[in-house]
Amino acid sequence: MEETDMVDTSPGSDRDHRIEHLTTAECWALLERTRMGRLALLDASGAPELFPVNYTSHEGYLYIRTANDSKLRHIRVNPGVAFEVDGNEDDIHWSVVVRGDAAQVTTDDEIRRSGVAQLTTASITIKPFYIRLAPSVLTGRRFRERGAAGREEPTAPPVDRGVPRSTRPNPIPHLPPFEE
Repeated sequence: MEETDMVDTSPGSDRDHRIEHLTTAECWALLERTRMGRLALLDASGAPELFPVNYTSHEGYLYIRTANDSKLRHIRVNPGVAFEVDGNEDDIHWSVVVRGDAAQVTTDDEIRRSGVAQLTTASITIKPFYIRLAPSVLTGRRFRERGAAGREEPTAPPVDRGVPRSTRPNPIPHLPPFEE
């Protein structure tokens, strides 16, 4: 790991609440074994859009199959995109984010070499077009799930017993947020 940041310095926190920044090699290893990600781009009005996509990787690029749809139209106008994959193993969560430029792939040689034409997509839509994402920034991190390894953590602050129950607000049930 390149570096480790403590995210919780409050009393009672422990060393298991660290965010570990992944190396470039670790990020690529996770990208190469995952097949579903999220492509984020800007539409014509500048509003963000997010698409779940199947993808493959080849020689430092990510490849996506698509229909002649808004993804192709948007990257022609604004090729800057972000791409994210995540997962978990036991109580360890991880995420990899790629930023770079996307472009339509039009040469038969690149389509053949990348293997993108053989990519099986989750959608039943016919997808005869291909997008290449050229990464310029690649970041990743992993962290242990809060409350993992048998630790029980409160999901609400302690109740002040000095305040009459009739004047206390009703708590809203929730899960603890992930902290960075």
